[in-house]
Amino acid sequence: MTKRQAFQYNAPFGALSLSFEDKRFVGLAFSVPENSLSTLPAWASPACQFLDQYFSQKQPSIPALSLQGTAFQVKVWSRLASIPYGHTLTYGDLAKELDSAPRAIGQAVKRNPFPLYLPCHRVVAKAGVGGFDGHSQGRLINIKQWLLDFESEPKRNHDA
Repeated sequence: MTKRQAFQYNAPFGALSLSFEDKRFVGLAFSVPENSLSTLPAWASPACQFLDQYFSQKQPSIPALSLQGTAFQVKVWSRLASIPYGHTLTYGDLAKELDSAPRAIGQAVKRNPFPLYLPCHRVVAKAGVGGFDGHSQGRLINIKQWLLDFESEPKRNHDA
């Protein structure tokens, strides 16, 4: 039987949930389930270390990610990982690069199980910030804007 656990991580903009199945990191969410644990066991620390490094503006080490999706989704998610810190791509540019349509790119980006680790916030609309996690306004758009602003600040230690 699969054992699923969620742990809370306190980010500067609010709590995040790190999910694990049988000690494999399977996702990050911007909402925290009530049964989330606040103490992260040692085996889960690489997922947390990435976030600590990211929010300290240091080059984070990406932990092992369990990518489960369609071949197209995995292709899009893999490309997200190569968008440099502090840079953005439009949905249209990404669609041209991957020989797809902006709407299909948006759907794949929306289903990214590892936001921040695979930086989907760096994919923006032609005019404006675009959506985030399937939302076009509200708390999640505010988080996306926070992340973009955070990355546009002087990179004190990012290249260290």
